[in-house]
Amino acid sequence: MNCQKARDLILTDQIDGELNRARQDELDKHMLSCPACREFEMSARKNLSGIFANTKNAEPPVYLWEGIKDRIAHDSARKGLASGLLTRLRDVASAIFRIPKPVMAFAATAIIIIAILVSIPAIRSRDLDNYLNEQADFMVTLGVGETNGDSVFDTNIRTGVENLL
Repeated sequence: MNCQKARDLILTDQIDGELNRARQDELDKHMLSCPACREFEMSARKNLSGIFANTKNAEPPVYLWEGIKDRIAHDSARKGLASGLLTRLRDVASAIFRIPKPVMAFAATAIIIIAILVSIPAIRSRDLDNYLNEQADFMVTLGVGETNGDSVFDTNIRTGVENLL
């Protein structure tokens, strides 16, 4: 423990008697080897305890304590509703995040694969529809206009059935 930490403990917790046993032992060990901190403790006890030696304990009025109790009860009730919802959300989130990472990775991969497999027929169907629409438009344009012999389709070709007749 260094002198600054020892002095902070002396001023905050030791003089008030709030220092736990382990910290008190640590502080005592330091003070055995540090005369400056021992002197600081004696000076602090003398000066700080003298300030509060002549003060009286004042009892607050009853209405003040009642107001404080009512406020605490009101705040506790209000927090009860919110904390119940927050507690449930926290429990759900912690349950989700407690799932092992490999399981989460597998689940995410499975969802992505399923989404791809479901979308493939829709893509193929859309491509087939586009192809058929193009072919239908082409066939419609074949019959439009007059024949002038410039196109392969303008020739008078007989089918095999017509030739047989």
